[in-house]
Amino acid sequence: GYWKNHPEDWTSGYTTNQFIQDIFTVPTSLLKSGVLDISSPSGKDRLIDGLAYKGGTNLSGSFQILMRAAIAALLNEAYYGVYYPGATSTTALIAEVNSVLATKSRTSYLTLAATLDNWNNAIHSSLP
Repeated sequence: GYWKNHPEDWTSGYTTNQFIQDIFTVPTSLLKSGVLDISSPSGKDRLIDGLAYKGGTNLSGSFQILMRAAIAALLNEAYYGVYYPGATSTTALIAEVNSVLATKSRTSYLTLAATLDNWNNAIHSSLP
């Protein structure tokens, strides 16, 4: 929850007001009238909203789990750069997440979310 609780530390052009679907390619089956609107109050979800997603047992729930991890990973990659083990760049990380999102597979979503969580929590590598 670091990034959710410290938005003043967001760097490299990412802001709390950016919309999730302007960065990640969200499957249309998870949109409401073309808009990603999962958080409350209703409206187009922003990066800061995604960090507070609760998750769940269906595809939308696994999407929320993946987005929570992916947004944190994006901010970690932007902040730590080469020291973050998750990807070679923010562009590469976004491409990897988008590739998995396109599968519309709950299992694939949860597998990538677990990997990103490990990287985000420095389980496989210590961050400076």
